[in-house]
Amino acid sequence: MYSSILLAQNYKTINPNRALYFTDTMTNIFAIKIDSMDIVNNDTSYYSFKTLRQDSLILSIWDTCAYHVDDSWMGRKVIIKPNGYNIFINENYDSVFVNTQAHLGDTFLLYTYTNNDYIKAIVTSIDTSTILGVLDSVKTYSLITNNSSYSLAPSEIKIGKESGIINMFSFFKFPYGNESLYYQNYPIYFHIPYQGDYLLVGKSNPKVGITKFTNREIYDYNIGDEFNIERIEHDFMSAPPPSLNYKRVLNKYYSASNDTVYYEMERHTAHYSVIQTPSGYQTFTTSELKDTVLNYFTDLDDYVTNAYPEQHRYKDNTRYNNHFTVLNTGFCNGTPYIKEGSLSLYYYPSNSNTPNFLAECFQDAFEPAGISTTSQPGTGIVLKASRGPGSNQGQSWTETTSYQKNGVVCGTIITSIVKANMDSQKFTLYPNPTAIKFNYVFNSRGKNKLQVFDVSGLLVLEKLNLSSQGEIDISELQSGIYFAIISNTNSYSTQKLIIR
Repeated sequence: MYSSILLAQNYKTINPNRALYFTDTMTNIFAIKIDSMDIVNNDTSYYSFKTLRQDSLILSIWDTCAYHVDDSWMGRKVIIKPNGYNIFINENYDSVFVNTQAHLGDTFLLYTYTNNDYIKAIVTSIDTSTILGVLDSVKTYSLITNNSSYSLAPSEIKIGKESGIINMFSFFKFPYGNESLYYQNYPIYFHIPYQGDYLLVGKSNPKVGITKFTNREIYDYNIGDEFNIERIEHDFMSAPPPSLNYKRVLNKYYSASNDTVYYEMERHTAHYSVIQTPSGYQTFTTSELKDTVLNYFTDLDDYVTNAYPEQHRYKDNTRYNNHFTVLNTGFCNGTPYIKEGSLSLYYYPSNSNTPNFLAECFQDAFEPAGISTTSQPGTGIVLKASRGPGSNQGQSWTETTSYQKNGVVCGTIITSIVKANMDSQKFTLYPNPTAIKFNYVFNSRGKNKLQVFDVSGLLVLEKLNLSSQGEIDISELQSGIYFAIISNTNSYSTQKLIIR
């Protein structure tokens, strides 16, 4: 059945109804997503999203157009002709031809240089192959040139009837490779020249392989997962100690609609406060806190960001634009990961009279500035950073998350933070579920405080100076799921409470 469907399809490079994701050999992820089209005669032209490209050295902050809005690696557009030719238009408005209807052994002109040298493609293979878990008919083209001094990277390309582009070069910079703007750690930007192949690793509709992430994927914690967030400030005259935030997942619950997840977490924080002395010097005081918190994440099936990798998009603000999303891959202690980063930058239109959303040319705000956020499936936000528009303004900081998940440790769980005394068996509620009241037993000495929170984190009931056991009236609370936390200066514990 599926083979007959494949036979009835035509080979193609672009599917306007889905996003395609590709990786290079440098672990970066690129995307193609059609956002507009037009039809002239019988030719259909597709246009992908815009990206941000660098005009000059990044430190040349006085350039009037350091960065400009331009087309993605797919090129300025692709023209789909009825005869099977797909014509990609590169940066210089030259044509790159891909004949999707070429037969085995057929040769066609792919690209012509200004001196009339050329690159040709020959169909060397037509075969079935499994691409991202789906059986597909794949056509392979080998590239040849009449000038041996030209570097053909890649030396072959592949397209599929179902997949579209499988293995390809950058159309925008072809035949000279590609340049992409990426950041490392907190916002420091690099243009990376690259000449090589782009390999299909994911697609949407349906979602398969490496794609941009949903909140459900990012915030999929497990009981026992540990996270350690270390915040370091960079702009103080004297170096303060880092702020530390340790969390361990105790319990996990979903809402009835399955679109919100709740986590009970043990938390131990150590943070500093800045004190400005009359003489202008800064000193720091450190305080610590041990408690339990209820974290929740909503809209689980929404994407973390609506942008695609490399996509430039404007934020509704006259001073800056939120312009980049980045996907990349890597390893931590031998375990592979995929991270998605979004980046907000302060870049000013070169013409100050031009509204930001109409600007095509940008200059630096004296230095790259803004906030970057990087997320990882199952671990939430793993890196958040800011770099201010000037030094010593208290705007430069990084928050790095180490984690222990499923026995895999990435980074360092700060052992100097002593875990709080947690023992859920010390706290007992009964009956549970209940309607009017419940009894509690808390096997810990001290003056106890009992708090009841609803699933949104709102405190709905609080009792102070309780003994180690007693009865609590909850007749005024509505039916639903709650979390009861009992604590004193020595210990605390949490229980899920269901009121009918």
